[in-house]
Parts: sequence; C-alpha cells; structure tokens
Amino acid sequence: MAKKKKAKPAEYRLNIFHASDRETGRRFVTFLVRTVKEFASFNYEISLNVTREGRSIRVDILGMNTPAMIMGGTGPASGRRNLTALQGLYTVIVTKLDRETNEFMITIGPEQVKILQGSPEPFVLTSADPVVE
Repeated sequence: MAKKKKAKPAEYRLNIFHASDRETGRRFVTFLVRTVKEFASFNYEISLNVTREGRSIRVDILGMNTPAMIMGGTGPASGRRNLTALQGLYTVIVTKLDRETNEFMITIGPEQVKILQGSPEPFVLTSADPVVE
C-alpha cells in the first residue's frame, strides 16, 4: 500500500483587508504577510514586492531582514503593502524565494474583501480578517 504524502504545514499568513490612513483618512487595501513561526529575539521584517497588472496581483516574498531599529520583541515576521483603487475580482499569486507559488481568487467590494478559492495545499493561509499591529 502506498504511503500518503504528508501535507507540509503552512509557512505564512496573508491577510487582505480594507484600512485607512489615520492622518489623511485615505482608504486602501492592505496585504499583510506574516510568518506562522514566531521569533523570540527581533520583530523581523518580510521584504515584499507587490504588483498589480490588470486583474492579477502578485505578492513576491523576497526574504526576511532585521529591522532598522534593533529592538527586542517577540512575534511573527511581517511585511505590509497598501494598494489603492482596487475593486472587483482579482487573481492573487503569492511566490516564495524558492519559486513555489500559491494562487487564489478574491473579490474586493467597497466595504469588504472575500477570499473565493485557493490552492489545495497552501504554504500561505489567506484571510480577509483585519489585523491591527
């Protein structure tokens, strides 16, 4: 009997949600990538490249960096990008350094973001829940 292949655990969380700038009130959609693993020494930063082409949004995870201000802290590494003028159906493609990709669909309305479908064994868990840091 063939052995069942164990699913790899997810490495990242991606939250996509509406937010606004506290000073200007300008609204945008936030793409927040965090590691599942928490770190005990620093609050590492995840380098991201987020681009939009038509109805596709690419989120390239470029690696982790130590923060500019080296202060102790525990928690996941994180990276955030804000995009404006998004409305409707989009394909989101997330790529890691090793070129592994996850692809899923989202719909962005005036007040909410909905995750429609995703990869069967994702390395990134997706959610439309807002995160306050």
